[in-house]
Amino acid sequence: MSGRDRDTAIYNTLIRTAMAAVNAGWLYSEWHTELSKRGSGLGMQVATKRNGDDRPAAQVQKTLQRVWDRAVDRVEENPALDEAARAAYIAEYRTWLADPGCPASDNQRVVLDAIARRAAELKVTSPNCPRRYLTAATGLGLTAVRTALRQCIDRGLLVQVEKGQAWAKGRKRENCRAAVYRLPRVESLPGANQCPASGASGAPPTVPPPVEVAAAPLISGAPQPVPSADTAPGSLTSGAPLSSNSSLEEQVTLNELVQAHALITEIKAEVLAAVRVELGLPAPDRAGTPVRPLRVVRGDGTA
Repeated sequence: MSGRDRDTAIYNTLIRTAMAAVNAGWLYSEWHTELSKRGSGLGMQVATKRNGDDRPAAQVQKTLQRVWDRAVDRVEENPALDEAARAAYIAEYRTWLADPGCPASDNQRVVLDAIARRAAELKVTSPNCPRRYLTAATGLGLTAVRTALRQCIDRGLLVQVEKGQAWAKGRKRENCRAAVYRLPRVESLPGANQCPASGASGAPPTVPPPVEVAAAPLISGAPQPVPSADTAPGSLTSGAPLSSNSSLEEQVTLNELVQAHALITEIKAEVLAAVRVELGLPAPDRAGTPVRPLRVVRGDGTA
């Protein structure tokens, strides 16, 4: 991790812990005491420069006070939600997502649905979602998931709070982390037909087929039950995925490609044999034909 990325990660962690302390009713002195303890890893990181040297105590105190003030302002702007309010928040987002006029494409919709279900399971509005979880929950490939995530973030349908740190050679497992996303408020989301689902400028808006609340994720080929008229409104907050009348594009496996190639080769051989019969040419005996090795040709044309 570079020096700038390190400072950004430490600052974001300080903001989160300070906001949690403010929501819990802590005072600045209590939060400061926790960070000043000997076993506080975050406190040691704050008090250390990029090169490992100690920061001046006055600079550390100024940084902590500035972070605390910023956390207080954020909490006042967006008060913390209790469990019931978080459930209603997620339900409202999923209601917008289930609207037939939702301007999200099919892949974007299933990815957003998976993140919303993850938020309902964790009872938060900013869940951490590993790529492995999203590919398993949506049935999409890794490239399709990455593309849908990037498009949703660019269009404001999803907010990325923190980037993930994937595992790589030479990197410790404990240093890896999943990306954190936040479900935006429905008031800030685009309404029906306000932007094209494909994301291309100038393209006419496309309206996806209607979606209903179901108890199985949007995976191609999976049967989707239709809820009855007496479905409880609270089922939106139970983490149940959305069901769509449109089926996802089926993935072609390697075995299917091999079988298709073999079939094409067989058809070509049959056509070639029919042409040879019409022209009166003998069928080639490839089994007994010797393979002639390549010979070096000299400059005078002799072998």
